[in-house]
Amino acid sequence: MSKLQGQCIFAPAEVCLNQCGPVFYLVSDPPETTYTWSNSGGTITNENEANPHIACFTAPGICTLQVIVQVPLEEPDTCIVLVDVKPISTGSVTETICEGDSVEINGSYYTPGNWIDTLYGESENGCDSILFLTVLTYEPVIEYELYTGCEGDGYSVVVNGATYNEANPSGIEFMETIHGCDSTVIIELDYLQATTGSYSYIGCVGDEWSVIINGKIYNENNTSGYEVLLGSNGCDSIVTISLTYNPISYGNEHYIGCEGDGYFVIVDSVRYDESNPVGTATLTNSNGCDSIVNITLIFYPPASDTISYIGCMGDGYSVEVLGHTFDESNPTGTFTIIPPEGCDSIITVDLHFLDCVASLELTGDQLCASETADQYQWYTCDGALLPDTTQCITVVDTGCVCLILTHGTDIDTVCSDYKVCLLACEIQAPDTICVGDSILIYYTTNDTLPVGSTWNVMTDSSTLLNITSEDSIWVKYNTPGCFEVELEIEVNGCISICLDTICVQPVPEAYICCTQRLCDSCVTLDVLMTGTPPWTIAISDGTTIDTISGIDSPVFAHVVCPTTLPVDYTLTYMKDKTCEGVIYDSIASVLDPFPIEPSITFQDDTLCADFLSGFNYTWRACENQTVLSTNVCYVPDQSGCYCVELRDMLGACSYTACDVFMLSAINNPGPEHTLSLWYNTSEHSIDLIFGEVDHQEMQVQITDLQGRIFNYDGLKDMGGDMMRIVLADHMPSMVFVTIYTDMFRTTRGVFISSK
Repeated sequence: MSKLQGQCIFAPAEVCLNQCGPVFYLVSDPPETTYTWSNSGGTITNENEANPHIACFTAPGICTLQVIVQVPLEEPDTCIVLVDVKPISTGSVTETICEGDSVEINGSYYTPGNWIDTLYGESENGCDSILFLTVLTYEPVIEYELYTGCEGDGYSVVVNGATYNEANPSGIEFMETIHGCDSTVIIELDYLQATTGSYSYIGCVGDEWSVIINGKIYNENNTSGYEVLLGSNGCDSIVTISLTYNPISYGNEHYIGCEGDGYFVIVDSVRYDESNPVGTATLTNSNGCDSIVNITLIFYPPASDTISYIGCMGDGYSVEVLGHTFDESNPTGTFTIIPPEGCDSIITVDLHFLDCVASLELTGDQLCASETADQYQWYTCDGALLPDTTQCITVVDTGCVCLILTHGTDIDTVCSDYKVCLLACEIQAPDTICVGDSILIYYTTNDTLPVGSTWNVMTDSSTLLNITSEDSIWVKYNTPGCFEVELEIEVNGCISICLDTICVQPVPEAYICCTQRLCDSCVTLDVLMTGTPPWTIAISDGTTIDTISGIDSPVFAHVVCPTTLPVDYTLTYMKDKTCEGVIYDSIASVLDPFPIEPSITFQDDTLCADFLSGFNYTWRACENQTVLSTNVCYVPDQSGCYCVELRDMLGACSYTACDVFMLSAINNPGPEHTLSLWYNTSEHSIDLIFGEVDHQEMQVQITDLQGRIFNYDGLKDMGGDMMRIVLADHMPSMVFVTIYTDMFRTTRGVFISSK
């Protein structure tokens, strides 16, 4: 005969096919009792445990839930409960529509084809109903665009290009498809005054609290939704329902000691000892819900034992052992009990207070439990079991899920709504611009819905532009530097922030230098630039334009070889790596050289060159080129070869004359005889002027620096005091010309330039 009396198993009397739910064993048995569970119409978890269980029913009809209980030293006992598993009903619907249209069934729109929809709880027995849909196409029909809303709700609809709203609430539109299916659309929009309200509740799992709104029951299995009621003014009254059920925490007070050791524990003001060793106490945890403590005291012949407890932080649990109180602030200790008779008993106190209230955190599309556990079981808030058994799951769009966490003997449950937000944006703008530029800045996003935008743009160190509701903006930068652009976009409550940096480069400058005289066949003009390399410049001579790119140095030597003089070179364009520049001093001229042949004249012991405005003078010794003077005249302190160089102040043109000077020579021609001589490049001759001398008596000898004598081709009288020494074709670059008569002798040095 069964000893299990009354209701020993808690299970639903009837369920729907493929539904799962909790099953509880309601009897408290002695330790070491074993259990064997079975489900004739499906499965059941934890088959060899007293609790907890989740039973799933996969076969219709009457199902038997059975547990065989084996108490030590007793005959096995059996407890059963019958569950009526109601089948899922089916139905079919056929709809015919025009091509391109869709039909709305059970809140979803269907296009032509065969479809299957599930109507949750809509069958006669309260279970799901499977609906087989067939959508066919037929000739055009009359359609209605109906809407009942509230005044000022902003609802509008566009039909056949016409907008219908509160100001234009009704009309008829005639439409024609490319397949010839005409459709007449009758639009009727009714705007009533709408009201809204909310209903919220925070309680605990299992408190059986429920509320009926608009004929619908909201409870722990149906925690959220909205109901549309009819207000007194005839407009909808929308009530939003949000119910929160915080989880229940569990703990154990377990003790094994010796008979007669006097051990007791007070839990929730109830004394548990050898005469009252077993019980259950319900405390209040930190979230205001029950913290269930199971007390089991076993008294053996004296031995060692441990008082252990695993509960939740803030649940108020404490235990008194030999006058010492152990609680959350004093969780551990060890005592040795020596009774007058019997065995010693060593009692170890080990209390653990866990943070039982887990939470769900959403990062991107990953919804994760904030606490780690041994086991995880996910299901939807309406009770549908999910296959995930890990700490995190992947979610999409919006929804509500619950999680059961098992950590040792502790079970925790948490539920949460979620909304996935994967909105991203990217700013599109040039990385580098120039001072004074106006640029277009816009953005791209991974969302196709209308986006709300807020721009924050720095244009210098102190100016911030704030612009809202714009897809793109024009911004002008007048200050060099790098400035940040920040954009915040929002779609349906999702917010994304993106950043970019725009660097503004200063405008470079350039000028060309300088006006020069052409001495050789080419001349170098310097172009000086500021900015960032490489540079590109363009220089024009009035006829052609030279463009030079890839310049790395801020000073560029531009070599020109003009064929006609004078000529002006104009710097017409300059650009550095980023910006086009500003040009100053844009013209440099190349002028004709002075048509001069310098000569040295003697005034007693003074050597002088011809004075010419615009020239610098430099006297040097021939043998070592030591600079002796920068004046027009020079007074030597010894005999020797001396040269004077005339350099054009406008350019690099220079002219040189040399001569041999004999200091206070006794055979000097004297002050009354003025002598000057120079090399005539056009005639390849040495021309000389020698006043007060009879040219018929004058003799000439030409030698080089080594004293070798060179013949010349003749001596011509050019009239007046001028004579010309006609040179041979090949002459050294430096010669000494000695002129002598019976009365005097003098020598001069002359440079012979190459033809």
